[in-house]
Amino acid sequence: MASLLCLECDAVLPIPVDSMQGEIVSCPDCGQSYELQNSDGTLSLKVAETIGEDWGQ
Repeated sequence: MASLLCLECDAVLPIPVDSMQGEIVSCPDCGQSYELQNSDGTLSLKVAETIGEDWGQ
């Protein structure tokens, strides 16, 4: 299992070996969500976009 550091709080995020690009992982400490990026076999984190509801306004 690989691991990356949370960009928000520096906690260790465990990344399963079979993870794929675009998969969403969350920090166990602060709850920040990240999208996995894969560049030349190296995994990195990108803050996941959140879509809020506008309730028709």
